[in-house]
Amino acid sequence: MALGRNLINTNELDRSVFEFTKAYSLNPTDPTPNLFISRVYGMLGEWDKGIQYGSLALRDGPQDPQLYSNLGTLYYRKGQYNQALPFLETAVRGGTSEDGQVVEGIPLSYASGVIELYSRYGLALARINRCNEAVTLANALLQNVADNADGVFNAGEITKICEENLLNPPTATPVPTPTVVTGPTATPVP
Repeated sequence: MALGRNLINTNELDRSVFEFTKAYSLNPTDPTPNLFISRVYGMLGEWDKGIQYGSLALRDGPQDPQLYSNLGTLYYRKGQYNQALPFLETAVRGGTSEDGQVVEGIPLSYASGVIELYSRYGLALARINRCNEAVTLANALLQNVADNADGVFNAGEITKICEENLLNPPTATPVPTPTVVTGPTATPVP
C-alpha cells in the first residue's frame, strides 16, 4: 500500500494501480486498495473506472463515510449530480448502508477534506435546484467554518446558483415533435 501511495506522489499512476491491485489480492476484504485505485482513475479523469473501483471499495466497507464521500465525489466530478447526492448525503448526514449497517456522518470541521465534502454536497443540491437544503448547508458553512476562505467562497457559490435558479427556473426539455421523413419517389416509367 505504501509503495502505491508513493507512486501516486511521483506521478507513476499505472504502477500505483498495479501495486494497489496486488495489495487487494492479498486482502480482498480491505476497501483501501480499491479506494486508492478509484482516486487514481479520478485523477486521470476516467470517471467510469473510478466509479467502478469506488463502488467495489464501498462494497467492502459499507460503514465508512469516506467511501461514500469518494464515490459521490467521482459522480459529482463527472457532472452526474443526481447520482452523486445519495453518496454525498450519506457521507455528510449518515444513514444506513444497502445491507442495513449504520453509517455515521462526517461532522463539519475545519479539515480541508471535510469542507470540500460539504461544499460539494451543497453545490450538487443547488445544481439540481434543491435550494432549501442547499442554502441551509451554505449557512452552516458560513456559521461553522467562517475563517476558511474556501468554505466561505463555496457557500457564496451555492447561494448564487440558487438565486440564479429563482430568476431563471430550470425547465423541462420539450419533447421533440416528430418529423415526417419522406423518401425519394419512384420516377414513372413511360
